[in-house]
Amino acid sequence: MKNKSKQRATRAKSRETQNGTLSRVDSVYARASPIKLRQGEINLWIVGCGGTGSHIADAVAQLWIATNGMKRTPTPLKQIFLVDPDIVELKNVGRQRFCPADVGKHKALALAERYALAFGLRAVAIPEKFRAEMLEHGCQHILIGCVDNADARKSLNDALNRFAYQPSVWWLNCGNWARSGEILLGSTNSLERVQKSFPARSGGICIDLPSPAWMEPAILQPLPEETGTRNLSCAEIALRNLQSATINRCVAAHAADMLLQLLLGQLKRFSLYFSLDPGTSNARYVTRENIAAAIRMNVNELFSNQRQEGANE
Repeated sequence: MKNKSKQRATRAKSRETQNGTLSRVDSVYARASPIKLRQGEINLWIVGCGGTGSHIADAVAQLWIATNGMKRTPTPLKQIFLVDPDIVELKNVGRQRFCPADVGKHKALALAERYALAFGLRAVAIPEKFRAEMLEHGCQHILIGCVDNADARKSLNDALNRFAYQPSVWWLNCGNWARSGEILLGSTNSLERVQKSFPARSGGICIDLPSPAWMEPAILQPLPEETGTRNLSCAEIALRNLQSATINRCVAAHAADMLLQLLLGQLKRFSLYFSLDPGTSNARYVTRENIAAAIRMNVNELFSNQRQEGANE
């Protein structure tokens, strides 16, 4: 009896220790700044409706219901667009959010119809490749990139360059490998805009971030499987047992949470890397030091103009 009591006490203490460890707030996170979007409605684009994109669409539909059509967020959604030129194939069923009845339909149209019927979500389906020219000037846009090739990511990066003078376009890029993933958030390729990303010298809020392509230039470089005679899709890679059947769900879950926090004005991280095998994740929080490190610059050099302005004041 005494041994059993000791074992129960040891297990209880272990749980308390674990809970205490999980509840401790990272000191960098504590001083990180939230990302502030411009006021007004936002157009949300899900670019790529396959492995990750179809799960993102499902998550967005649920968020739509949970937030009463996003009316509970400071920056409500004006319109949702689903963009993908591909057609549902039998190999997509199971791993992606499609069923046998969807085979033969355009992926974007199949998802738009499903969530209109299930949740009343009004999404515009565009069964074409994404182009920067699709974005309307005068509006704010969030692009969730769920594409599986470098050319498609270049088109997303072009959208940021098309709106070069103010943070009108935010690109949330979702990527994955066999059993790991990354989510990167950014809005500009302009050094000047990054230097002015913190309006207040003390931090406060962040209004601009370097683009995903600036942080990780490799995402614009074609992979070997993209340059062969026949490109492999994510579904084909999965069928060859090179990719986890659950990795896209995990990426989509993390990305959906970052999207919601961004819309609420509470997001304090701009990148997340995770791996399923060790069960670890690593986030970059919104601080001057982390932003400078993400684009391989010295923090004092990157924000020297802001420091000089502060000194002149």
